[in-house]
Amino acid sequence: MKSVFASACMLLLIILGNTSCEEEEQQVQTKFFSPEKLQDLSIDSLVDFWENDSIVHISDFITANFYIDSARLGAIQYSSARFSRIAVCVFMSGDDAFRAMEDRRNSVAGVIRYGNTDEIPGVWWYGESYTYALFVNRWNTIIEFEYNSTLKEESKSKAFSAAHELIKRIDKLSITQVKTENRKF
Repeated sequence: MKSVFASACMLLLIILGNTSCEEEEQQVQTKFFSPEKLQDLSIDSLVDFWENDSIVHISDFITANFYIDSARLGAIQYSSARFSRIAVCVFMSGDDAFRAMEDRRNSVAGVIRYGNTDEIPGVWWYGESYTYALFVNRWNTIIEFEYNSTLKEESKSKAFSAAHELIKRIDKLSITQVKTENRKF
């Protein structure tokens, strides 16, 4: 009798266990920024960021961690005479961009902290050393701002203003994608 009851209980657990782990396909909408659109961001037109400064170098080299990342599709970096810079790195996916930034956080000596989503929507980070650095994850990109100033609040304000403007530009130039994900419930 005990073995019949135990078998029945085991069968019930198996049935309940299998029904609670059903997979369901779910449509997820996201955006994708193409590396061919990097020039269309017109980074040089962010006049408040470049105020009293001049752009002296434009390249496709970006932070070493990002440059060697196999998921990197493209990048552009503007550097100024006063060592301020804006860089945008495009990855294959949003997950790849986030992972690349986490890899960077774990490999640099400086402290890079998470930012508050009330100030900039989505995931972003900042670092404070001899410059104010701001990193924003928008779709499949990482936008990096570095403002070289002894005035911390001025640096932060200029980086935030430029970040909000570049987010708008990236959103406008990104294409909407719908992908199917399997979710267990």
